[in-house]
Amino acid sequence: MHRANKLLIAAFALLLALFGWGLVQLLLLRFSAGDVFPAYSSLRSDPLGAKAFHEALERLPGRTVRRNYQPLGSAPETGDATWFYLGAQPWDLFGWGPKAEDFERVAAGGGRLVFTFFPVTTGDADWLNAPGEEMEKDKDEAGKAQPKPDKADKDPPEKCQSRRRRAQTDGKLLSCDARWGFRFALAELPDPADPRLAILDGLPASGSVPGVSWHGMLYFDELDKAWSVVARCERRPVLIERKWGKGTIVLCADSYLLSNEAMRDERVPDLLAWLVGDHRTVVFDETHLGVQEQPGVMTLARKYGLHGFFAGLLVLAALYIWKRAVPFLPARDGPSGGPSDDLAAGRDSAAGLVNLLRRTIPARDVLGVCVEEWKKSFARRRPRIETELAEMRALVSAEAAKPVTQRNPVPCYQQICKRLKERLG
Repeated sequence: MHRANKLLIAAFALLLALFGWGLVQLLLLRFSAGDVFPAYSSLRSDPLGAKAFHEALERLPGRTVRRNYQPLGSAPETGDATWFYLGAQPWDLFGWGPKAEDFERVAAGGGRLVFTFFPVTTGDADWLNAPGEEMEKDKDEAGKAQPKPDKADKDPPEKCQSRRRRAQTDGKLLSCDARWGFRFALAELPDPADPRLAILDGLPASGSVPGVSWHGMLYFDELDKAWSVVARCERRPVLIERKWGKGTIVLCADSYLLSNEAMRDERVPDLLAWLVGDHRTVVFDETHLGVQEQPGVMTLARKYGLHGFFAGLLVLAALYIWKRAVPFLPARDGPSGGPSDDLAAGRDSAAGLVNLLRRTIPARDVLGVCVEEWKKSFARRRPRIETELAEMRALVSAEAAKPVTQRNPVPCYQQICKRLKERLG
């Protein structure tokens, strides 16, 4: 190969390696920052994430902190743990997540469910008034789905509320607001950029913390008597708690207080400790944010430690390609520079058998071997062959007694065949 071509190939390989290294570094940078994950994910380390709170709990002695990437019905350690659903949307409780029975089973078994909702700053309250109802859609000329201008848009809130309570009784969708005895509502927000103050009035030792910054319009209304209000913003309940079986359910209308930004600027240790509770196991759910484990071949390989098996397959594949591409035994040249006589290219199996016989049987013993093989073949079919066998051995001995220069096994072989044909007919 020309030297210039070799340099070009080496330069291309180097550029390809640099491109791969840069791509890997870019992916690692994105995943380390966590901005590829949704807001308030415990995998996100920017101000909108909750990784600081997750790592702070990990450093506490005696605490077990993990993330959940499986549906709640199949997740381990559902009881006796604190489950955080950070940055949940209010409509997550209307049928997009697990069934209401799954949440209630965790709480009844002694678990603590903590739902903190994404700050709602815009939009109207129609989607709050009629959860559980399927929006009927028509297709306009452009092919986009448009809701019909009836049902929730025209019904008064009281009628939508009663319809929502009836819809949840079938037990198929969540509709947790009706099952758990509360209702979502929206307050006026004069300036979304100006946070308000939420007063803690149901938290022990809250006297040292007069209030926390509160963002968003969401609050809770029509509370059942089982709920206790922990914090109010402008006299509206924004943080509530209730007993459910052996466990508890906590609803928080804002997720800011658990974000990385709040951990840096407005940390409230008493409130954070109260949210975690007394459980030694803390679980941060990621499935409601769309971060869910999809089991596949590679997942099983990592689970059962099959890294070495796949590495061995790659090595075998590389060796096979190398073997097919590079000959390990190059052709040997003969004295004249051409191919060696040992190579029998283009010959059939009969030629190979003759070549094998030539290597294993000396020329002087060929007739004797043929006679003995004839004896083995005809001994069972013709028991009386002593006369013919004696004549053949005599001819072979006479041929062997001749000088080496006068020996010719071919006429002797022909004479033996002729006599056998005459006698055995």
